[in-house]
Amino acid sequence: MKGRCYNPNYEDYEYWGGKGIKVCDRWLGEDGILNFITDRGKRPSPHHTIERINNDGDYTPENTCWMLLPDQGRTTSNSKLNGHVNEIRERFGKWSGTKNGFAKSVCGEYQVTVRSILNCLGGQTYPNGDVLRPD
Repeated sequence: MKGRCYNPNYEDYEYWGGKGIKVCDRWLGEDGILNFITDRGKRPSPHHTIERINNDGDYTPENTCWMLLPDQGRTTSNSKLNGHVNEIRERFGKWSGTKNGFAKSVCGEYQVTVRSILNCLGGQTYPNGDVLRPD
């Protein structure tokens, strides 16, 4: 959480800290980890990650929960691309630049991360194996 929100060198920082997403003060500082465990409990298993309920909201006790990785994959911006996969791939076929350049140029339009567009172009799957569904 802290890396995503406060480290500009973190991969895809622009989609957390760059968007103004923060970690609540209670979870920062000297007793931050103890407060986090008090509020959220210990990680239920190695397959769980912390998920924001409202993806536009901060990391707070009210806006987070533990979620299994396969379920979390369904709430990411990749899932927003279903129904647009063929369109995106067709548009990229007409693009004269790089994949990264294309992804950066259209990610705002689809309200997803650059990585999501690259996943779409590369035929990537969700963590549980579901494939981005073509139109």
